[in-house]
Amino acid sequence: MKKTISLISSAVLLYTAVSSPVVINSYAEDYIPLVYMRTHENSAVTIEPDGTAVIDRNAITDGFTLTADIFIRDDSKKCWFVSPKWKCRSEYIKLNNIVVPEPHAYTEKDGQNRTGTSFSIKENINVATYTCKVTDLYDRSEMIPYGENTDDYPLVTFDMTISPDIPDGTYEIYFLSEVEDAGINKESEIAMRNDSQYDGLPEMESLFIRIGENSLQKGDIGGDGKIDATDATDVLVEYSRLSTNQPSGFTAEQTYAADIDNDGKIDSSDASFILTYYAYLSTKGDGETIPIEEYIKNNNS
Repeated sequence: MKKTISLISSAVLLYTAVSSPVVINSYAEDYIPLVYMRTHENSAVTIEPDGTAVIDRNAITDGFTLTADIFIRDDSKKCWFVSPKWKCRSEYIKLNNIVVPEPHAYTEKDGQNRTGTSFSIKENINVATYTCKVTDLYDRSEMIPYGENTDDYPLVTFDMTISPDIPDGTYEIYFLSEVEDAGINKESEIAMRNDSQYDGLPEMESLFIRIGENSLQKGDIGGDGKIDATDATDVLVEYSRLSTNQPSGFTAEQTYAADIDNDGKIDSSDASFILTYYAYLSTKGDGETIPIEEYIKNNNS
């Protein structure tokens, strides 16, 4: 077993060295805020600890709507412009009804910090965009949060209309991190008032929606009820496919199971997490282990 772990670990290191995504933030010394989504829980929707919204299949009828909020977490409070753009690839989930809530993350008494919203559905491309910025762009003062924290209140709210024909599985609503042919010509953006005047991508977390019971648990790519080196290998193979612009070889459930850190992408880090957890399992007996997500969170905080 040790030999297997060593071989796969070497593969992970190799992938990390030659295939790691380009770091977009060129001002590594500066703090970059987080933009994330959360759904509203109700009798038909259960929110799991990782934020995944699990929807009761029996509740999905014509016009079933799931509402979600987008938040910005900016502990530095140096943001003066933020424009998240988000998308769903599934033809069974339609984005609509974008609303600027009251109170708003940056609402001032005169409400001047808020600007417009838009969304487009073109050739099955389902994209929404929202922009919030200071009124005086030449001044570029930091936006003042309405609450003590910038994510005490939502930045924007939107609905997702889910078709009753949607197959069981896991679906992703994600922020655009690169220019796509989606009716807009830009990715998500943020601008900060800091020493390096950062203007680029925020940190971003996807929202996952699961319809019905997911047969695969996090880390168990093969669906054999075990998490081991084979699962890590499967993740590396998928990462290689995606890195070379080949079609995904995973189902929606496998994609869900492979994204260990819930960052909306599958890469060598996910394979490394699986290997680390596999090594942990080998030291524990039945009933002594914790789920992979809890283990990774406890050991990477």
